[in-house]
Amino acid sequence: MINDTGNNQPTLTSMVLMAEWDDFVGATTVAGIPGATVQLHAENTLGPTPNQTGTGSTSGSINWGALTGWSQTGRLFCQTNCPGSCGSASGCKPFVGFDGLGPPAPLKSSTFTSDPWVFTGDEFTATSFEIVSLGLGAVTAAVQIGGRLVAIPALPLAALGGLGAGLVYLGARALGRKRD
Repeated sequence: MINDTGNNQPTLTSMVLMAEWDDFVGATTVAGIPGATVQLHAENTLGPTPNQTGTGSTSGSINWGALTGWSQTGRLFCQTNCPGSCGSASGCKPFVGFDGLGPPAPLKSSTFTSDPWVFTGDEFTATSFEIVSLGLGAVTAAVQIGGRLVAIPALPLAALGGLGAGLVYLGARALGRKRD
């Protein structure tokens, strides 16, 4: 969410990104079996520390500079595949440190720059940036931020009477269902 009061100093009040990626990498050297591959599948939620300010506006472009405090939650799945059988050979352990399901791939940094965010009407795009690099660069994952700017009018709930309370209640129920 962006708070753009038109003073050329917008605030990124919050940003939560959902990223999912897949990759297949040759693993003959690390597994010791010709034709071996490593399959990676990641599901992550990530974002920077809230309330960072930039320059510009949603009527043109915003430069945030280096957004700091990036963190993530999620998981990474790694599986070694070999022609025939892998036996006890693993392309995953030397590559990511485990076989099967584990923690997300570590972020390259806790600071990323995605300037500029360019707004055209109610849509925006930003520069892609690399968030993960595994196996000495054999696998990289980049994030491309973009979306639609939605303006939510600031209406006091009292003005909506009972309907306002109903909307708040329904919104809370809908959010509760999405987390399950």
